[in-house]
Amino acid sequence: MPIRPFALACIALFLAGSRAADAHIRIIPASAPHRSTLVLAFRVPDERGSMPTTRVDVQFPQDRPIASARVEPTPGWTSRVVMNGGHVDTVSWSSAGSAQPRVKILRVFAGPLPARGAVLYFKTLQTYADGTAVRWIQIPNPGEGAPPNPAPQLRLRG
Repeated sequence: MPIRPFALACIALFLAGSRAADAHIRIIPASAPHRSTLVLAFRVPDERGSMPTTRVDVQFPQDRPIASARVEPTPGWTSRVVMNGGHVDTVSWSSAGSAQPRVKILRVFAGPLPARGAVLYFKTLQTYADGTAVRWIQIPNPGEGAPPNPAPQLRLRG
């Protein structure tokens, strides 16, 4: 699936964001309409200097399931979609880890999004070439600041 100009614009705007946000895995776009089907781009930075990310496992929301996902090919990466009971359970990407950019954009065409709810959380495990992993799984509590390892989120709108 070719990248649409709107998606490129979203990526450019997102990459121009604050440096503090650069350390977290993010979803582009940050919001989408209920029941839509779209390309979700997972922005995955390497926060360990020269240590490249070699695997990314994204658990799709189980409380508000998404029916289908198709991964866009990413040069140097292989992918796998795991289904569970008629909905997407996990999407995984893996790489040999050589000569990768410090920020990877991994895309999946997913939908339709749920008909209800305000925010979808995509708990993510990021694994580095040395085998260490960062668990981006924390859900923010209302009224508190952002947790240290927040799960990537997608806001749903009317």
